[in-house]
Amino acid sequence: GEAFVQHDVQELSRVLLDRLEARFAKTGAPRAISDMFGGRLESYVRCRHVEYSSARVEPFLDLQLDVKGLADLATSLQKYVDAETLEGENQYDASEAGFGKQDACKGVAFEQLPPVLHVHLKRFVFDRAHMAMCKVQDRFEFPTVLDMGQFLSKEDKGENSEQKQTPPPQAAASEQQKQKEVVENPREHVYHLHSILMHTGDVHAEHYYVYIRPKISCYDIPGPVGSPPVTPSLHKWYQFDEKAVTTHEEIEVLERSYGQSDWERSASSTDSASSTDSASSTDS
Repeated sequence: GEAFVQHDVQELSRVLLDRLEARFAKTGAPRAISDMFGGRLESYVRCRHVEYSSARVEPFLDLQLDVKGLADLATSLQKYVDAETLEGENQYDASEAGFGKQDACKGVAFEQLPPVLHVHLKRFVFDRAHMAMCKVQDRFEFPTVLDMGQFLSKEDKGENSEQKQTPPPQAAASEQQKQKEVVENPREHVYHLHSILMHTGDVHAEHYYVYIRPKISCYDIPGPVGSPPVTPSLHKWYQFDEKAVTTHEEIEVLERSYGQSDWERSASSTDSASSTDSASSTDS
């Protein structure tokens, strides 16, 4: 009944994944979607002057990252994980542990990353000046290869939190082994850009199409022993736009996906730029 109703692309993605997971549940693979796209994110509050912290872990299927006022994906990710200071009138209430109001840091940390990382760039924001949704056309760059390892490192958040329990020896040993494996395999959390969903038009008149790269990476390929690595030519990307399928060079796809800079927008008589709405990367 909603075949011709316009939906936000992230809402559509959530509904689609929920429907697929429901179908997979009947085939003996109930976790097929969550095993592919699912990660775990820890939200924490850590007191600065007393030994107390609170944390909870929640699953996620995609990341929603800010675009407005930010130059690139790394900057947006850093903003996403940066801790917020709670002080003054905004102090954290640790009365449950007997500490009363306390200065604290509040933030999030990635506890587990998925095999396929789905990133939703927030190109649509509410403009308070006009009391309406508007589209952010800012240029926003993202790499073809993304190392998420730097965003996995966690600070000591106070392990004597009443909401954190000391794991049994077996679990602790398992976690230590996992951390060791991550150190030994520095490419554990390296992602390669695989597809880019594009949006054209404004908030009320829109059109979507997608770029897909069949090859996993443009990384240097190790050559024979004793010889330098071989750098392949840039991979072709395929654009799927309704019935039309065309090929494009990678540099062209990326430039189209980044959006326009302020100078480009002012120099252009008509705004015909496409904006990236979401991208998927696969773990190496």
